[in-house]
Amino acid sequence: MDKASRKRTKWAYLLLIIPLFALLWVPLYASEEPSWMGIPFFYWHQTLWIVLSTVIMGVVYWLLHRHRR
Repeated sequence: MDKASRKRTKWAYLLLIIPLFALLWVPLYASEEPSWMGIPFFYWHQTLWIVLSTVIMGVVYWLLHRHRR
């Protein structure tokens, strides 16, 4: 593995830290306001991060496996 590939791999894995901190930092989302369509912030924030985490994991997969074909 060359140096550029190792650097890309490190950055790809660092992207996975974003959803980890977003979901584990409870004071960020431990409230009812702002609500969206009557749904408290806590619930729609968690649901939004399910989608965002999936997108981030897809990007990481693409970054790690794009040159293996």
